[in-house]
Amino acid sequence: MASALRLLRAIRLDASDERVFPAVAGGGEWLVTGTPLWAGVDPETLDPKGRLAFAQGFLGIATFGFASLAAAGPIEHAELDRLRLLLADRLVERAGAPDRATALAAASELLEDALTLARDLAPGALLAIERRRDPRTGELRERIRRLEAPPGVHARVFELVAEPEVPQSGNRGPGGATEDPSARPVEDEERKE
Repeated sequence: MASALRLLRAIRLDASDERVFPAVAGGGEWLVTGTPLWAGVDPETLDPKGRLAFAQGFLGIATFGFASLAAAGPIEHAELDRLRLLLADRLVERAGAPDRATALAAASELLEDALTLARDLAPGALLAIERRRDPRTGELRERIRRLEAPPGVHARVFELVAEPEVPQSGNRGPGGATEDPSARPVEDEERKE
């Protein structure tokens, strides 16, 4: 019987995470929000990549790298148990958890939070995280944004057209290719969030 559990996974639409974060979660890597790891951290003391990880990064369990977008993926109970142990190890090794029992409790809490976020996420929907310190209280605030197209709206990104035969003369574009005057860009449909 297939598992009904779903957990957050890293989505890499392009290579931008590699340029903006100090360490990057791999595409498809299991994720947690990681927000408790930023407790006591003043983002103003971080370098620019660290500030972006603080403000917009989900935490990869295996790499302890960051991802800007997450989707939901099915996970089996055995894999979830393995991830709990792996995350606890990472919390001891990389985040300074005082002992294994504390790390296991924190890993369980982070995974439960990620399971809750993924549970009702629609297919094709993405999550983005925003994190900040409240300027008045200093409290760490987290906001999860759901990114999905409105029902019935599908934005075309590419349009496939038959390529006309290349005439012997005509306007030459970059690389010497003949420009097709009938070619037109496909415009994105307006989306409301």
